[in-house]
Amino acid sequence: MQGLSFSNGFNPQGCGYSIDTAAITAAAGVQMMEIDYEASLRNLTIVSGGAGTVGLGGYLTGGGHGALSLTYGLAADQVLEIEMVTPGGEILTVNECQHKDLFWAMRGVSVCITCQIITANFKQGGGSTFGVITSVTFKAFPSAPYATVLAVLATLPGTQAFWVATANVLSQFPMLNDQGISGYTFIAPNITSAALNITSPIDAYYGIFNLPLLYPGNSSASLAAAINNVFATATAAYPFQFLKSVTPTLYPDFYSWYAINNGPLSAGQDYVVGSRLLDEEALTSNLTALVEAFQTATPPGSSSSVYLVGGKGVWDVVPRGGSDAVNPAWRKALVHSGASPPLFSYF
Repeated sequence: MQGLSFSNGFNPQGCGYSIDTAAITAAAGVQMMEIDYEASLRNLTIVSGGAGTVGLGGYLTGGGHGALSLTYGLAADQVLEIEMVTPGGEILTVNECQHKDLFWAMRGVSVCITCQIITANFKQGGGSTFGVITSVTFKAFPSAPYATVLAVLATLPGTQAFWVATANVLSQFPMLNDQGISGYTFIAPNITSAALNITSPIDAYYGIFNLPLLYPGNSSASLAAAINNVFATATAAYPFQFLKSVTPTLYPDFYSWYAINNGPLSAGQDYVVGSRLLDEEALTSNLTALVEAFQTATPPGSSSSVYLVGGKGVWDVVPRGGSDAVNPAWRKALVHSGASPPLFSYF
């Protein structure tokens, strides 16, 4: 199921009015890379998944976070209208004016208890419980220059200083959120990396921080300065123990970064992962407990992901219809964190 169309305003079926926003209507088989590319040709950008092969159905019905979520909200929050096929074979167009229950449920539902609130006939979780998406219309936003830094904080393996410094970095995420900075970061103790020519084991905190340059005070230099300050604060008690690297790059728009950094696209690997949504209190109230939690979740040779993709954009967004089925924990979360294998090769 392929096809894309773009409009400068959108008339939801049955509403009798127009929504004043750039909008994209995509068939269910279109993947993120194609949408991002076509949007960029029109000086637009979208909240999109980390890999170019991500599909719309699972992404939107699961909530959908991305590098621009801190700026604009989750992908489910951008949805204006859905065309779907119900289990009974009906083809419905759902939006804020018609089939409102399905419009709410299809945007982010992921737990069985939420399904049962809608109807006792459905006992399973997930958007496909209610039907199959055939196309979806969602908001797009004007393109803007996009600043990133590749950040690495590393030390010799086996020191408690690494864990304390890393927890200190994470405790400063609320400050980064206030500045509009998002990030995909990882904690990796006792690791080597052929991709980065690291042949002797190190303990490393590393990742990419991002900042859309939407306001006059935002620049590639301000982003680099913010991350340098975070690292300096985190390692102040441990002089000469850490290697710190902050490498800024400025892109003309989000797609220019996404085109070469989306992924990984590899298939055929099985991992057992678990994840948590962490709010400001979890990151700042007890650094000793934060150290213990991540140290326990990240044995040597593995990694923990710490994605700064919540924050003010997710908290403040008002979805069409007033609300959607996104897990309410997102409305106060800063971080989506999970346990995973090392991902140095991603960078």
